[in-house]
Amino acid sequence: MATFANATTEQFQGNKMADNGDMQMHDQTYHGFLTLLKVGTAASIILAAIVIFVIAN
Repeated sequence: MATFANATTEQFQGNKMADNGDMQMHDQTYHGFLTLLKVGTAASIILAAIVIFVIAN
């Protein structure tokens, strides 16, 4: 295992960039994750507001 001091450029680059098919799949996965994150955040805020409203009354 190479340390930072004696590592080559190839060790830092890892695999080359994915081909187009893999990038399309990556984009779909990324956009799906962002959609889930947005919906989950909105649902959490709404649920928190309902809980606060119920506790306050």
